[in-house]
Amino acid sequence: MINDSERVIWNRACSSRAVARRSGDLALAAVIRFVGLTANGGLAHACEGLTAEELDAAENGYRYLGLDEAADLVAAARRLDWDSAENEPRFSRLEGRLDRLDGLTEQQFRTRLRERPDDFAPITDEEHEDERHENESLSRLLNRLD
Repeated sequence: MINDSERVIWNRACSSRAVARRSGDLALAAVIRFVGLTANGGLAHACEGLTAEELDAAENGYRYLGLDEAADLVAAARRLDWDSAENEPRFSRLEGRLDRLDGLTEQQFRTRLRERPDDFAPITDEEHEDERHENESLSRLLNRLD
């Protein structure tokens, strides 16, 4: 289970606040963005929708997290023409392999955070407060559902 500090850092990586943070924050943010686009529209969609720099960041982010196989899959997908129907089966195979690795992202993030805490920006008081408000809102919602 993810703890509060890990959740704050993860949520920060999901937001625009990940900009101008430390190397771990930026790597995690790049991977989360790539995974989100892939989940939303497929691997070809992610390769089409992200810039070369963003794809570099996703590939490097996976490597930072120790997910070299996922990074290699991103690299392989980048070499394909996303607009070619001929490549659809290739994208599907790569995406299937990437999906099987997706569950490791959170685990590897937690490992990197423990190994290299200075790679992630300290959690600010504002971020702690935002997390507290989110938890309170979720509790109120769950209480209404009971």
